[in-house]
Amino acid sequence: MDVKKIAEQTLPLLSQEYPTIVVRHLEDNQPILGNKAQHPLFYGCYDWHSAVHSHWQLLTIWKMLNTHEKETVVSPKIIQRLSESFENNDGIMTEAIYLQANPSFERPYGLAWLLYLCRELRQHPVAPFTHWADNLRPLESVAADNFLNWLPKLSFPIRGGLHNQTAFSLSLIWDWAITVQHTEMLDLIRQKAFAWHANEKDAPVMIEPSSADFLSPTLCTIELMKRVLEPRPFLNWLDAYLPPLDSSEAMRWLTPVEVIDEKDGRLAHFAGLNLSRAAMLLNLYHRLPTHDKRRKIIAEAVTKHLSESERFILSKEYMLTHWVPTFAILFYEANTSD
Repeated sequence: MDVKKIAEQTLPLLSQEYPTIVVRHLEDNQPILGNKAQHPLFYGCYDWHSAVHSHWQLLTIWKMLNTHEKETVVSPKIIQRLSESFENNDGIMTEAIYLQANPSFERPYGLAWLLYLCRELRQHPVAPFTHWADNLRPLESVAADNFLNWLPKLSFPIRGGLHNQTAFSLSLIWDWAITVQHTEMLDLIRQKAFAWHANEKDAPVMIEPSSADFLSPTLCTIELMKRVLEPRPFLNWLDAYLPPLDSSEAMRWLTPVEVIDEKDGRLAHFAGLNLSRAAMLLNLYHRLPTHDKRRKIIAEAVTKHLSESERFILSKEYMLTHWVPTFAILFYEANTSD
């Protein structure tokens, strides 16, 4: 996976305003601002959440490129472009004011990615990242408050494989809360995860995927529970939750999904589904004991999913390029984790 090429592809998209999806809640006949005027930081990449996680993607690639080598071509471009966003204090306040006035905007997926981006900045305790993290505090605070005000009201999780699913977003926000030591958020997520998923058994993998999924509900639930449970209780829970992986239903579930039409924004989601599955399956592989027989099946599934999705990472089709590479970087992180 050539992360330099991924960065070169993503960099101009952060500043590409059109095509775009404009989401507005209007109380009266007020003027509708253009996307860049309304969202001066996150106006590119077709939609707000993709712009947010593309910033995370570039920041993560910068870390990858500079961990083992001094990369001098792509890295400065990344820093320059990120500085345009994270040094824009007026733009940050505009974004924060909008989130405060529209608390349901991009909830939970976009808010989760925003907090995950802030987490990534805090994990680089050197300039300019510490400075950027400080600059983003107003936006970070509003995003966290919007989530804290909403999550207690949910009696049930939001399932499925699209943006509104709760398990995936809760996992991202959990990681942020661990980094910033936000105990209220951690307690709330743990409480909801236990209430919703602790007693679930026999995950219905036979109904996955739906026609436009880019996330696996089953794997996202596993991702969440391996965060809130200690290792041994997690394995006990997993044994009850995950059906036998050699069953016909599970084998079909572990088969990559074909992308029929990459120009169709919804059908193109399967390119991301194969990558997100690969990343989460690899995370599960790392968590299982070395003697666990499921590791072999999971490893084979990871290889197949990655093989099916690699050609879409550097696609020329905008319905893929504005978001799929982020999930490639999520897989890269899973592949390099301990």
